[in-house]
Amino acid sequence: MSYSVIGLAAQDQHLRTRIAACIAQEDPHGEGHPVARADAMQWQVVASPGLGDAYGYALSTSVPDPGNDPAVITDGALLAAVAQFLPQAG
Repeated sequence: MSYSVIGLAAQDQHLRTRIAACIAQEDPHGEGHPVARADAMQWQVVASPGLGDAYGYALSTSVPDPGNDPAVITDGALLAAVAQFLPQAG
């Protein structure tokens, strides 16, 4: 994945909202508002293996709103990327 694609994905507001929703569901008692937490991790999440590639492919094939399209980045793929930045349950 290119740095250019990571930069575009990291600024995608719909993808940011999906990351925040994932955080809200998976770590509802975590510190801070889910949107603030999404802002803090969005760059790392979109740089995770597979996500940037999927986003870049969607851009190259003219998908109109790749960050909001679960066919581009599935909820499962998003969860896998976000989970690595959430505290481990224990």
